[in-house]
Amino acid sequence: MPDVVTSDGVRLSYSEAGSGPPLIIIPGIAQPKSVFVHQLEGLRERCRVIVYDQRGHGDSDKPAHGYRISRLAKDLDELIEALGLAEITLMGWSLGCAVAWSYYDLFGPKRLARLILVDGSVLLCETPEMTEQDIADTGAAWDAAGALGIVSAIRNDQEELVRRLVSSFVTDERTDVEWLIGEALRMPAEATAALMFDYVYSDWRDVIPRIALPTLIVGATRSHIPVSVQEWLHRTIPDSQLAVLRDRAHLLFYEEPETFNELVARFVGEPAPVPAGEAARARG
Repeated sequence: MPDVVTSDGVRLSYSEAGSGPPLIIIPGIAQPKSVFVHQLEGLRERCRVIVYDQRGHGDSDKPAHGYRISRLAKDLDELIEALGLAEITLMGWSLGCAVAWSYYDLFGPKRLARLILVDGSVLLCETPEMTEQDIADTGAAWDAAGALGIVSAIRNDQEELVRRLVSSFVTDERTDVEWLIGEALRMPAEATAALMFDYVYSDWRDVIPRIALPTLIVGATRSHIPVSVQEWLHRTIPDSQLAVLRDRAHLLFYEEPETFNELVARFVGEPAPVPAGEAARARG
């Protein structure tokens, strides 16, 4: 299984399939690359699909440090450098959206061609000045005490919390929930708690309006993350498209891979946008 080593000595495991324009997939918190098996197989004829285990996840190393969004974005940058990639379609799911936004904020869009945001939240912890509309737009699920409670719950009984959350991610009784739970529990509790602490207090509302890439936003009607969050992203990112899968939850790409993969393949296959300056010269 291929891997790269980060600047602080952490081995990141990745899988890839296919050839053509690169598509990098960033999984969510405690979720390994294995949950994207249907994308590796289903999209390999359209692009070079790369999905990796972030530090602490799956087959990657599990160091005692680095469990913050900015370090995960740096890891992503080093993966891209090691593989020599450009013109990338970057897909984030859940926490993976936050990593994508952090990457964009820190390193800019120069290596990116497109962005795909799958069922992500903009800010998980509400702040005192937020209105009800702000909460609906961002997906703020907890107040400060509730956010700390989630972090404590991970430390105190990781399996119980993971079991409860993963069970809420699925809609199909045929989905192997026990396998999904086991995969998530490969991340040590202390690492999961540290990353969750950073994640819940990260606010991306100043980054998202500055995104200047064609963007596909995908949500689901039965997700714990309200569709209103995906609608806000669609309104806020100028060159964006919105797709919402009905009767699916957070694992929409796993439970309805054909529909999801077709959305992605169609988006990746669209003609590259012409930069504004070049378009003006062409008209002249």
